[in-house]
Amino acid sequence: MFKKIIFGIFLFFIVIPVFASSGSLVRVGNKYYETFEEALANISSNDVITLISDVKLKDTVIINKNVNIDLNGNDIMAPSKVFLVQGGTLNINGKGTIKETEPNYGAIMVIGSTDSSDTDYSVLDVGKDVTLEGWSGIFITHDSSKSYGVSVNFAGIINSVDDVSGEKGIGIYVNGNIKDKNNSPLVTILDGAKINSTGNGLYIAGYSVFNINEADITGVEAGIGIKSGILNIDGAKVTGTGIDKTPTEGDNNGIKASGAAIQIESNNGYTGDIELNIKSGNQSSMGANRLN
Repeated sequence: MFKKIIFGIFLFFIVIPVFASSGSLVRVGNKYYETFEEALANISSNDVITLISDVKLKDTVIINKNVNIDLNGNDIMAPSKVFLVQGGTLNINGKGTIKETEPNYGAIMVIGSTDSSDTDYSVLDVGKDVTLEGWSGIFITHDSSKSYGVSVNFAGIINSVDDVSGEKGIGIYVNGNIKDKNNSPLVTILDGAKINSTGNGLYIAGYSVFNINEADITGVEAGIGIKSGILNIDGAKVTGTGIDKTPTEGDNNGIKASGAAIQIESNNGYTGDIELNIKSGNQSSMGANRLN
């Protein structure tokens, strides 16, 4: 309580702090919500959803508008596919983790438009302090074999783990049914990003463009596996740690583990047209039985 004297009259000013209720999980400006979904339904495009505590979702949250999230030292969890970005923009910043508790698809799924003229239809920006954990960190897929206007900028950490059936994880996955080279998904992996996977660090099956800067990408089956699209590397460290299994046979549904830093192959059913440009960086295969 503050006391101030004006012309001999005592005026009392009482400052009453505003506290979140005990059930509040998130804050938008000065307003508190007890569920993430309630906050999401009431935001405008420039609002930021700030987490007060961990959020446990029962189902996937669909992002079809502009959404800004500050994890603020907390985590968001769901059984599978925590977020699905389709026709919206998702910006995630602040220290914390987006996690599949029953790994199956990925922490964040992104689906583009079926209209080839759409640009920036589904946009995902992940900040440097954000960790994604699941079967994949980012799963880019399609609607009717089309996924136009996808843009991903990633600066954080991905920990890709085996799924519930034991299938090896993939850090960033592009579905092989994405075949049109026009307006294809664009993925930029920024300086300082780290991707660790029990399978492939990146599996680029569908046609897309990857620009990889000074990131660190490690996979057991392969650092990067590519079957279609353009891969530009400028400064990245790419490592395959698995046992040397080369030469491998082609696979109509995936890539057989080779332990290579970068495994390049294609076959019928994929667009192919692979272009690899390495400007700088370090690419190495570290597994047993590797020739010196």
